[in-house]
Parts: sequence; C-alpha cells; structure tokens
Amino acid sequence: MSWIAKHIFDVIVGAVLVLFVGTWLVLLIQTWAFEATEATPKLILNTAVVLAAGTLSTALGAQTSAALGFAVAEVKRGGGGNDFSGLAVGQKLTAMTYVAILAYVAVGLTVFFTWLADPVAPETVSTFALSILGWLVGALGVALKPVDA
Repeated sequence: MSWIAKHIFDVIVGAVLVLFVGTWLVLLIQTWAFEATEATPKLILNTAVVLAAGTLSTALGAQTSAALGFAVAEVKRGGGGNDFSGLAVGQKLTAMTYVAILAYVAVGLTVFFTWLADPVAPETVSTFALSILGWLVGALGVALKPVDA
C-alpha cells in the first residue's frame, strides 16, 4: 500500500499517457492505411476516437504548458528574474513531467508530419498538428526570453 501512496500520481499520469499515445496511434494507423476513393474521398473516424484524441491532447497540452509555466514562475520568484536557465527550470519538473512533455511532442510531431504528407488526413489530425505548433511556439517564447540588462 505504501508504494501506491507514494506513486499514485505517477500511476495516473502513466495511465493518461498510455491512453493519449494509444488513441493517437489508432488514429494515425487508420490515417496511414486509408486509401481515398471516389466513393470515400475522406477518412471517416469513429466519434469516440475523435473525442478521446481531442480531449487527451487538449488536457496534456494544457497540463504540460502549465507545469512549465509554474516551473518558470518558481525560478523567477526564487530570485532568477528574467535571467533564468533551462537547467534551473528543469530542476523544478518531475520525471513524469519530462515523460509527458516528450510523449506530447513526439506524438504531436508525428501527427504534424502525417498532416503535411497526407492530403486526405482527417480534420482531427490537422487540428492537433496546428495545436502542437502553437505549443512549441509558446515554449519557444520562453526559451528565447530577454535577459535583464
């Protein structure tokens, strides 16, 4: 019981990540396997898959952004001002936060390149492809921060 008490949040994050990666893998495999015909020019996805993929990507994107934002704020509040390093921010993040960020970016980039390569990719793919771009641009804004004079 003590292991569960110590790691309950890791278990929750792990479950969400498995659902996120698994749902998008199902969606991407369907997209890659789809052959457009005159009768079916667009892939029609199961509504449950679309809703699950959208919910999970929105939640994971928001939570990872929030975790990074809180870490930046903690470093700044600790006296870092605008002159904070990625290392200082990174030390505020848990291992599961790193795993979540890597999973989100890896799946997001796979979705993005699928969208670029497949002209008949469903709207769900294009939506997340644009969403990951927004997430990365937001992270870029923090990485390319001004330094106090």
